[in-house]
Amino acid sequence: MLLLEQNQLLMKQVALLQSQVQSSQARSEAMSVQEVAQSKLFQSHTQLLEGVDPALQKVFLDFEKEAKHVFEAWETQKKLFEKYSKLNEEGRLHNHLQAEADYKWQWTKLYLAKAQPVSDDQDMVEDGYNVAEDWARMRRRHAEECFEFICKHQKQCVALYEQEVSLPVLQQKLTDRLDAWFAEQAFDDLEVQRVLKQRACQFVQSFVRATRPKIQTRMAKDKEQQQKREQVLLEAKSKWEEMDVKDVLSPALFELLDAKQKRSCKIKEDSALAFLVKDNEELCRRHNVKIVSEAAYKGVHNLVPSDVLCVPKFVLLHVARSGKFIPTRKATNVKDILSGLDALKRQLLLCRVFQGNAACVSKCRLKSTWQPPGSAGVDAFVRLLSHELTQFEPKTFKSNQSWFDRKAKAWLRQHADLVAVVDCDKGLGDCLVLRSWLVEQVQLQLAQGYVQLSPVELQKKVAELKFGADAMVQFFFSSGVLSLAERDFLLSKFQVSAVGIFRILVKVHKQPVSSRPICNVRNSWYGPFSTFLVERLGPLMPQLDSVIVSSDQLLQQLKPLRCDAAMRFVTLDIVNLYPSVDRKHLMSIVGPFVRQSFNHSALGDFIVKALELVLEACVVSFQGLLFEAQDGIPTGLSVAGILANIYLWHFDRYMSRMCGCDLQILRRYIDDLLLLWAGDVQSLVEKAEGWHPSLKFQVSGEMEVPFLDFHLSILPNRRVHWKLFEKPQNLYLYAPAFSNHPASTFASLQLGGAIRCERRNRLFSDYAASIRSFRRRLKDRGFDLAGFDRLLARYRAKRMRRHAAPGLVRKAFLKLPYNKDISASWVSQKLRQFEPLLRQSVPALKLTTSWSVGRSLFQSRYKQ
Repeated sequence: MLLLEQNQLLMKQVALLQSQVQSSQARSEAMSVQEVAQSKLFQSHTQLLEGVDPALQKVFLDFEKEAKHVFEAWETQKKLFEKYSKLNEEGRLHNHLQAEADYKWQWTKLYLAKAQPVSDDQDMVEDGYNVAEDWARMRRRHAEECFEFICKHQKQCVALYEQEVSLPVLQQKLTDRLDAWFAEQAFDDLEVQRVLKQRACQFVQSFVRATRPKIQTRMAKDKEQQQKREQVLLEAKSKWEEMDVKDVLSPALFELLDAKQKRSCKIKEDSALAFLVKDNEELCRRHNVKIVSEAAYKGVHNLVPSDVLCVPKFVLLHVARSGKFIPTRKATNVKDILSGLDALKRQLLLCRVFQGNAACVSKCRLKSTWQPPGSAGVDAFVRLLSHELTQFEPKTFKSNQSWFDRKAKAWLRQHADLVAVVDCDKGLGDCLVLRSWLVEQVQLQLAQGYVQLSPVELQKKVAELKFGADAMVQFFFSSGVLSLAERDFLLSKFQVSAVGIFRILVKVHKQPVSSRPICNVRNSWYGPFSTFLVERLGPLMPQLDSVIVSSDQLLQQLKPLRCDAAMRFVTLDIVNLYPSVDRKHLMSIVGPFVRQSFNHSALGDFIVKALELVLEACVVSFQGLLFEAQDGIPTGLSVAGILANIYLWHFDRYMSRMCGCDLQILRRYIDDLLLLWAGDVQSLVEKAEGWHPSLKFQVSGEMEVPFLDFHLSILPNRRVHWKLFEKPQNLYLYAPAFSNHPASTFASLQLGGAIRCERRNRLFSDYAASIRSFRRRLKDRGFDLAGFDRLLARYRAKRMRRHAAPGLVRKAFLKLPYNKDISASWVSQKLRQFEPLLRQSVPALKLTTSWSVGRSLFQSRYKQ
């Protein structure tokens, strides 16, 4: 035991000695590291890179290169500021502004002698008024204001660059790049990271200490040389004044340029040059000029009688570009590119807080203003991305509107009181109509169920409806039927006083040409109620077995169908469904159905009362007059289609009972009915009109019938045959290839059309004919058919691989205004550049771009 105690005591002494040795070694190493660090402070920034990983050295060198560019820009802007300040002190203007101030207007001598002031200022009325002097004073004043504006912004620009070249900002930029590199290399040694960040701070300090004095010395030398040049120039001017003019020789050299081209010169058909030379064949042949069309003109729906007003062809060509055409904007600047960064940062922080797949969120809620907690990783990513996007330079592009377009717009504005551009029904394009015909059609539609109101009557009606709606919402909220978010959403637009807008769609496929009424009530105070009804009643649609919501759904039901003997296809159309519906009959059918669907709960009662509210509250305006919809279903309500389907589903059941064995199948797409019928067609119409006298029916097809976008017929084996149906009046005015749309829009247009041709034809021969027609229409709209073939081949190859569907991944979008001078691939590359740094904070995330396009061609005052 004594030996054991002695051994333990000896071991403790050895351990104590080892700890003392280790602490002394640590102190010596720390002192050596400190000495080395202090010695490094006196080394250049390039020497500080010794011992740094070669891959990481590239980050330092790239930062050095960018920082040099920033210092050069700071030097340039500071020189300009000094130059402008000197001009301002001397009371002089910049040369460009001085030239503008000195510009003289060519007044006639008679007017110079008799000119009088046009201002209301009495002090200017005097006998010796001189319009030329007044003009010169005004231009001088404007030039001085412009120069003052430039000087102020130049001062702000210098202050901005002073901040960018400051030591803390540069150190923060390099630290962010190190964080991104650590994330990309999955480097998680915190001690090494700390040491490298200290090395980075020393690197920036050494770089600034070496760079800034050089620039300041160079600026001082340039200033001194400038003063010398000004002195020499002053002496030269003095000598010039002493010279005789006869001793001054000014030789001039003129070069004659041959206008002939060795190869053909192609000019566009809608250009001003083509307008001048197209009638001179000799001139075109001599200079080898060829006039080509950008997109073939295939006509436009022109309902303006030629005896009333002759519409020029260039106006028709302009309208044929279609309302889907987006004109190019002015050149994109850096602010446009950086405009979506704040919203992107908020999305990233939200994705960090709410990780996992996003659940389906109800639309019946107000937009949240909650700000998620910050993140150092997200902040660093946004700073780096902002710095990269600041380097944006727009591509060179030409406007996609020609001289003819500008002339056509001027013609339409000039004749806005005579003609209007109106959308066609069924998506058949745009058409030109007389404004008198437009007003006449609107009056005809308003005569069906609309009553004019005075402003006082409108104010009284809206006040009563709002009081009733508020009491109803508060009652059902207190009863627990509505949540707090739903209550706030339903009452969110009560401060809105605007009413809907009444317009029409032209039915060019009808003879004579008629119209369809449209009530645009999206921004009305009861709009949230309509949104709530759509969300609640939408899930009831699958219960309506006779209702068709898409062509694909109809196709799935027709594929296995075998038609009985003596059966034939018949299509019926309800004449003016929405204005013709009897509102009392509508609610007597829809109300019990809704209450039964919600098990006669209080929610069903609220939905029925909300339906009555949105039907009663519809007020629209046209040309300053107010009209109230007292009957029918307003077509602009988002719930109108669902409401019509629920109402007419009971009509479908009635027809099934009344027709018996003569009816094999009945399918309906809102007001269009498809039936397999074996009896007399006239008796079918009589049975249909026997349901309620407000609805009138007409036969639109029999045997081989068009329905939706199908042409249906029955084969000898009693199977259904279908092929793509194309309306003769459809001009297929797709968005032109030169429209200001992203490339993804054109890819979707081409692929969607090709897939539609494939799915809507049962036989390959019909598919081949449809795809040929589609290719021809693409060519007419300016698309490259070779590019279309490549796009279709890539899609088919991808479809053949049949990859397993990946799991849902949360997405964050950088939203940008699209223009032709933005490279989408450049923006995507910048987003991917620092993804490893972002994934440390938000692991499962897909970062991509989304584009917003500008106003379409006909969103102007000459439209209805």
